[in-house]
Amino acid sequence: MKKDNKTQLNPDDEVQLIDLLLVLWKRKWLVIVGTLICVVTAGIVAFNIPKVYEVASSIEVRQIEDRFVEEAPVISQKIKSASLKEKIAQELSIPFEGISGEDFFKISSQTGKDSLVLTTKIETDKPNQGIKILEIVNQTILKDHQKKIEEAKEELTDKIILNQNRIRETETQIESLKKELSDKIALNQAKIKETEAQIESLKKEFSDKITIFSIGLDLRGYLVNNLR
Repeated sequence: MKKDNKTQLNPDDEVQLIDLLLVLWKRKWLVIVGTLICVVTAGIVAFNIPKVYEVASSIEVRQIEDRFVEEAPVISQKIKSASLKEKIAQELSIPFEGISGEDFFKISSQTGKDSLVLTTKIETDKPNQGIKILEIVNQTILKDHQKKIEEAKEELTDKIILNQNRIRETETQIESLKKELSDKIALNQAKIKETEAQIESLKKEFSDKITIFSIGLDLRGYLVNNLR
């Protein structure tokens, strides 16, 4: 005879389970009401808890003459400065105490080969206000950088003008040296020609003297022969 593998319930267990179901059925409204109260309470709490939003903004800083306009620590210090926070509070008419915390601005930076990306984040239950705050931060930093860029451009322009003037002076000196050298060459060539002319004159004079001397010798020989 094969054994039955199904688990058979004990009669006592069946009685207890039925009793439990009867109790729950009798108190069903209490369970339903309790559950509804818990759901409503959780909804009210969730609705009343202020939502926190994260607002972020990034600024990219480029290099000028192999260096950044400002390094990340300097920019971060400016963003967290009390003066900038006071400016934000005045322009947006918000309490200074609400943004005066050291950790109000969360700043991170990423440095590339020739660029620096600075990201500023704030957590707030008023996202529109957070956007305006970061706009003021960005405008302040960019305005300051624009001023520094203009100063760097002026400095670079002055260097270019100075170098151009030096190049012109050098070119003038080179032309002057060329002319001086050309004059010396022309003078030396004239002296050479004069010397060559003197040499030719001396040669001719010497040749004439030799000719005269030869004629004199010939006459002398002729006279000697005739006298004999």
